[in-house]
Amino acid sequence: MFAPVSSSWLTRLVAWVTGNFAEYIDAPKTLAEADGREVTRVRAEGVVKVVFQVTVRNLDKYGYYN
Repeated sequence: MFAPVSSSWLTRLVAWVTGNFAEYIDAPKTLAEADGREVTRVRAEGVVKVVFQVTVRNLDKYGYYN
């Protein structure tokens, strides 16, 4: 995942002291549109875990045995 970063070191310092970090004003619209995203400063943060649940049904019908 990506989190926006403040543009200057002073605003980063103030955000770190106050705990109020940079965020997008209209996140769904900003992330969905291509305009302006290439100039947005971001940092990698967090982990995404993807889990697939696969149903194993009627496999013997098609020649597979479980």
